[in-house]
Amino acid sequence: MMLCLVACNNDTVVGSGLLGDEELGIEVIDDVVITAQTVEVDSTLIFTVGDIITQTFPLGRLEDNYFGLSRTEIIASTGVEGNGTLPDFDDVEMSDIDSCVLVLRLDTLGNYGDTLSTFDFEIFRLTESLNNIDSFISNVEYSRDMMPIGSLDGYSPDASDSLFIQESQDSVLRVGTIRIPIDVAFAEEIVAWVNQQVMDSVSINEETFTEAFNGLVIQATPSDGNAMVGIDLSPVAFSNDLSELAIYYSQDTLENRKYGFSVGNRKNLFIERDYSGSVVEEAIAGGTTFGDSLLFVESSGVNLEFDVSNVADIQDRLLNHAVLELIVADVMDNDLGFFPPIDLLIVSRTTDEGQLFLIEDIASLGLPASVEQFEDNGRTLYRYTLPLTRYLQDVINSVEIGDKLTISANLQAERPNRSIIFGPNHSTYPSKLRLTFTNP
Repeated sequence: MMLCLVACNNDTVVGSGLLGDEELGIEVIDDVVITAQTVEVDSTLIFTVGDIITQTFPLGRLEDNYFGLSRTEIIASTGVEGNGTLPDFDDVEMSDIDSCVLVLRLDTLGNYGDTLSTFDFEIFRLTESLNNIDSFISNVEYSRDMMPIGSLDGYSPDASDSLFIQESQDSVLRVGTIRIPIDVAFAEEIVAWVNQQVMDSVSINEETFTEAFNGLVIQATPSDGNAMVGIDLSPVAFSNDLSELAIYYSQDTLENRKYGFSVGNRKNLFIERDYSGSVVEEAIAGGTTFGDSLLFVESSGVNLEFDVSNVADIQDRLLNHAVLELIVADVMDNDLGFFPPIDLLIVSRTTDEGQLFLIEDIASLGLPASVEQFEDNGRTLYRYTLPLTRYLQDVINSVEIGDKLTISANLQAERPNRSIIFGPNHSTYPSKLRLTFTNP
């Protein structure tokens, strides 16, 4: 489903803060019956051509009894767009090629799970072109050669890690980059292709290069099987030489020359999920073990669906304020220090065409409220407080005919986080609507 931003021009009901308490009868209700369920997401839109916002690509594998298996891999084109100069390998012999390196910028916003885990990287060549694809979806896998062309074992994510690289006559400091050695044979193939294009007077551009070499598949396997590492594939990373396919070579008498091909002008995050035998599988199927006492929401995996239709039965009162309160469950075998909850949740309604649109309460905020920590009877808990005032005003006034709300993670494609939520039937910390009314 595609999520769109919309805004309405509904008048906002005047709140009680403008009048004295003696003039108004204020009533707070938090026992309206609501129901909820965990729903599976078919796919997530990861990237569209022209998008310069999407940056973080979480790479790795997670597996536990609650959410089952989640594995990701990056599909990325390589090209010449944004470089400023075209490759020039004039007079470069194959013996002049020193090395080839895939450089990826570490993005800690995508790190998740075991912080002590190391990663083994493998790089494969795509065998199909990405040129005619403008929108990339999370459940689409692309064909590739089965033999890797590059690898790096035992990488430990460290954003402060620095390395001096000799390029031309300069020693350049690179910080927070992952450098994966690529077979020199691949670099030789690229150099030979560039020289042949020049010899044949054929234009070298993004389309011709990516048609010839398709792109790369990037995989990372964590040492403990339960961690992800974030990769920055933004145009900014490439423009600062922090992500590129770099070929190092000699030319004439000048040593240590480099040409950096862009990585990720077209890109996708393939997400493989297997809920078999997990608690989420039972929740999706409507199993009775938990009912709606436990709910599950996961970036690009499962969402929450709340039915708030019973609010329409409340009449003859003015709704001044409404929020949905959700408490993060502190259940066994789900260490919130190890697997922190989703930072931001957003609320959407479904159109007749099946599209998800942010409700006005969320769209008008610009950025929804983040999860907050609080203490209760010596327990440290986390809570989401989601504004629903304008939406529920419309439900009460029969303006909004849809009464089911979808609650999902913000930045679904860029964050691997997930949350377990106490549902409406939980005995101690139920999900609840908190409504403030003015009685006439």
